[in-house]
Order: sequence, then C-alpha cells, then structure tokens
Amino acid sequence: MTSEPYKRIDVNEANEMIQRGDIQLVDVREQDEYDAGRIAGCDLIPVNDVLTRIEEIASDKDIVFYCAGGVRSALACEMAAAMGRTRLFNVEGGIVAWEDASLPLEK
Repeated sequence: MTSEPYKRIDVNEANEMIQRGDIQLVDVREQDEYDAGRIAGCDLIPVNDVLTRIEEIASDKDIVFYCAGGVRSALACEMAAAMGRTRLFNVEGGIVAWEDASLPLEK
C-alpha cells in the first residue's frame, strides 16, 4: 500500500495551524456551501477547479484543505500533490467536525 501524499489532521490540529499562521487554508466546497459558513481566512477553490487553478495554491507553505466531511478535500490533496505541491494537510471530518467542536465560523 502506498502512503498518501498528505497528512490527515483533526479540527483541533487544523485550528492550531491556522492560529500559528503562515499556511494557506483552502475550502474546496461549492459557492453555496461556502456562503452558508466557512472558516475565516480561507480561499474558495472548489475541488473541480483545483487543477485549473493550481497557481493559486502556494508551493512554499503548508496547505490545509477542507470540505464538508473530508472526502473532497482528500481528493484536492491528491490533485495538488500530482501538480507538485508537497506540504498538504486534509482536515478529517471537514466543516461538520469543525462545527461539532464549536470552532468559529464566518458567514
């Protein structure tokens, strides 16, 4: 079995990384999901746009991807890795887990 080209992190680890700064936070959900509530400071790049917008994804910092539950963001990590990005993190459980942990959302 090959290892994944990204690290799985939980919402608390993600929140710690966000608080430390110097990361790029990417929401890979669709516009309507993003509009309903998102993690502050994120960039919206829907998963279907990751490959065509790869230049918007930093190559020199940690990239934290999230979606609703962690599936689309895992796919986004795989795509970013295929395009040469290396410091990739997937938020397990996505924004649902983020909300369940009572972490702040921006609307």
